[in-house]
Amino acid sequence: MRLIDKDAIAHLADLLRERNRVDERIAGLIGRPAHTGHVGEWIAARIFGVKLNDSAIRPGSDGRFSEPPFAGRTVNVKLYTTRTNVLDMKELDQPHPDFYLVMTGPKVPAGSSRDCTHPIVIREVFLFEAGPLVERLKGRVKGIGTSTSVTEKEWEDARIYPVSGEAVEMQLCPDQVAALALLRGD
Repeated sequence: MRLIDKDAIAHLADLLRERNRVDERIAGLIGRPAHTGHVGEWIAARIFGVKLNDSAIRPGSDGRFSEPPFAGRTVNVKLYTTRTNVLDMKELDQPHPDFYLVMTGPKVPAGSSRDCTHPIVIREVFLFEAGPLVERLKGRVKGIGTSTSVTEKEWEDARIYPVSGEAVEMQLCPDQVAALALLRGD
């Protein structure tokens, strides 16, 4: 018969109840379940002026930029707890947004997540223009879609926080930088 560590299970149950209470409070603030994607979209709306779609499952994009320089252009928002240089993109036969706005935690090497934590923090923000990125990827990767490998140079060129990359037209104002600094988790 298997021995069950009831103390460890009870401890986990206590921690999950605590986490669920925090998730309820986050859901109350953002108006959707406290999933990472919904949290990222809420942050993008407040910091980057993204007007979110009414439906969270609209194909192609999560919303549109409401302010210059990209007012009216569509955006797909990503919030990753770590940066691994992999981007979850739409398949080639699906509608692509104009931009991918990607907020990430710290950069980590590929490998096991054993004994790691992946808190929701924002250490870096990237803005990829989807059309040119897709064209570059077509000749380089087998498939574009979930877990698309993007080069380090492409990530660096698309950086808008903490400093801007070479290929980015969006410059953050001091209020945006200050708001993002609150989410660094330092």
